[in-house]
Amino acid sequence: MNSSRPQLTHTGVDDMDPRIPLDLERAIFELVALSHPVHIPNLLLVASRIKTWLQPLLYRTVVVNCDPPRVDGLRSYRPELFFQIAELHRPFLDSVRNLMLADANDEEMARILSACSHVQNLYIGWPLDRSPSDASLGALNALPLRHLYCDTRYVLYQDGPFSQPSLANISHLELFDEVPEVEHWSKLVELPRLTHLCTGDYDAHFSAFALEKCEFLHVLVVTMSPRPSWDYSDVAKDSRFVMMKMLSGLVEDWQRGALHGDDYWARAEDFIAKRRAGLSRPDRSILFILHRTFLRILSRYFYGSIPNEIHIPQSSSGDQSGGMRWSDAMDMGGVVLASF
Repeated sequence: MNSSRPQLTHTGVDDMDPRIPLDLERAIFELVALSHPVHIPNLLLVASRIKTWLQPLLYRTVVVNCDPPRVDGLRSYRPELFFQIAELHRPFLDSVRNLMLADANDEEMARILSACSHVQNLYIGWPLDRSPSDASLGALNALPLRHLYCDTRYVLYQDGPFSQPSLANISHLELFDEVPEVEHWSKLVELPRLTHLCTGDYDAHFSAFALEKCEFLHVLVVTMSPRPSWDYSDVAKDSRFVMMKMLSGLVEDWQRGALHGDDYWARAEDFIAKRRAGLSRPDRSILFILHRTFLRILSRYFYGSIPNEIHIPQSSSGDQSGGMRWSDAMDMGGVVLASF
């Protein structure tokens, strides 16, 4: 019995290549890898071509001597293991853009910086009682840096460092230790592209100087809890000034920023934008970045839900956070809590 149904012919679908074009496939995998770097090791197992494409991205963010890393999925390398990788997979180190040296001696630092010649975002977190040698400074000055987190002596106490290309393109600079001595302040003005500056201590005169003299400065952050004895009423009027206490820690914040771009710079920019838009009171210049663990504790007092901003009233109790009482902070201009 003949069927009236049309007969399928061997055309069209059977002859089509089911794979998408390689350039598009590569773009998709690279996008996924950059969006979720912690999953790169698993993506390498998909196929040999995927491994070829993504393995360099595995080394885009490198952390040395930070055990354990503060962000899940981020690996920390001992210097000796790093040097083995440098010897066996030297081309991959050309992909390193974000480098954290949580601790390393001077010789190790010079070797690591020399091996990672394309680093743009550098965190040098070794103890502040060590002074950098000419070798480590030479390796540092050869880098095309844009973001630098370090002790003041790496930047301001060098003789004539601003002729070096490493600082010519610096846009984001964090100085861990005390505010620089007055005779070194003018060197900040010599940084032609400095837009974001952070210090680990507060000095009213230094803050006023930076806000006035650094021509392109968009953000000035002080990473300390305010103290009742401080007078920052004048600088707080400038919307670019943010006093910030990060209960999550600088190391974790840097790692999160390197992987996802979600760091205290981004939060400060958002806070400043809200002040300028009238969404946050302009007299409030204190921002607290809270760790999730602390948020869980706070949530007990806010019935499980914490708003993006909490304006602590004048009558608040003297609870402590980072050595500062909420009531003291309120007397000094107000507190805004920001979560992540």
